[in-house]
Amino acid sequence: MRIVIQRVLSGKITVNNEVISAINKGLVVFVGIEKSDTEKDVLELARKISNIRIFEDEAGKMMFKLPDSGEILLIPQFTLIGSLKGTLRPDFTDAMEPTKARELFYKLSKSLREEYSRIVKEGAFGEHMIVDLGIDGPVTIIYDTRSK
Repeated sequence: MRIVIQRVLSGKITVNNEVISAINKGLVVFVGIEKSDTEKDVLELARKISNIRIFEDEAGKMMFKLPDSGEILLIPQFTLIGSLKGTLRPDFTDAMEPTKARELFYKLSKSLREEYSRIVKEGAFGEHMIVDLGIDGPVTIIYDTRSK
């Protein structure tokens, strides 16, 4: 699984001119799921997302994880799995088929809620979304479960 985490002051998702999810200060996490991903990857990402220390202390150092009152907005994004190797047009052959990917995406959301007591909101799987972010910093972290 590949994720892009952004520290935000706000985040909002609109589908068909209707706001379906919105958060205040917290994390926006774009989630790409590959064919070979499993529940083990889901559990690893839930731990990483919930405990990543990208909030600053008084000295400006990233020392704190998401406060208990902070929110997480998970956004499914299969284009994170796209490859430009040898081409100018993205190749998505490594992306997991939608039915299985949807299952893992919602397991990630459920794990963050239940295991880590997080406030989690979601984008719409398989829908065209308009994403508005108030990125803070900017702070953007990319993580792939394959790159250990």
